[in-house]
Amino acid sequence: SALDGFRIRLPAGVPFALFSATLPPSIRTKVIELLLMKEDMTTIELPIDRPNFTYGVLPIEDNKSNFKNLDFLVPPYGLGNLPFNKFIVWMENRDGTDRIARYLNERLSESEQQQEPFRHIHSNMSQDYIQLVLGEFCEPGGEIRGRIATGAVSNVRIKYCDRKFQVRFDILQGINSPDVDAIIFYGVTETIVDFEQKAGRGGRDGRPCFILTLAEDWVYAGY
Repeated sequence: SALDGFRIRLPAGVPFALFSATLPPSIRTKVIELLLMKEDMTTIELPIDRPNFTYGVLPIEDNKSNFKNLDFLVPPYGLGNLPFNKFIVWMENRDGTDRIARYLNERLSESEQQQEPFRHIHSNMSQDYIQLVLGEFCEPGGEIRGRIATGAVSNVRIKYCDRKFQVRFDILQGINSPDVDAIIFYGVTETIVDFEQKAGRGGRDGRPCFILTLAEDWVYAGY
């Protein structure tokens, strides 16, 4: 909503450009309205492919309540031997995020479990707690190595760390956490835009990132 105030303060005739990695149609319409952009404006759309991304899809074994589907994230070798530096698991069930975090933590030794390196967050949690978890997740070498979150929490405005680890305000899906080299979708997303937005939380330092979708049985129906 601050965009309209920004546009009014600009003198008439001042050219400006709007950039976005992913801009859903509903938000695009609202932004154009707020910025009083003309219908004959120039629009440039570029591919959203990320050369450092590797994509994969696997069927969920049994059902989503069987968290053994996520065992590969935390092999029984301790925190020092995790296959990924940091990871994010996206799913659309608040209770499920808690259960997954507890399941993954319980795969560690008792001393490592006390660190709670895998945390869950969702929109029903306080902003103070979300800021605490994400601040630690952003820190290089921080104790939190994985977060499990719902997409709904993206509506919560929070502080986050950018690539220089400065604190800013934004929504969760816009968090710029370095060193995330795995994004796991525990179930398919509703839209491609949602998928690209969430997948884009990984590989932001330019290093290789694995994007894996664990798909439900219904996805394979008819194939």
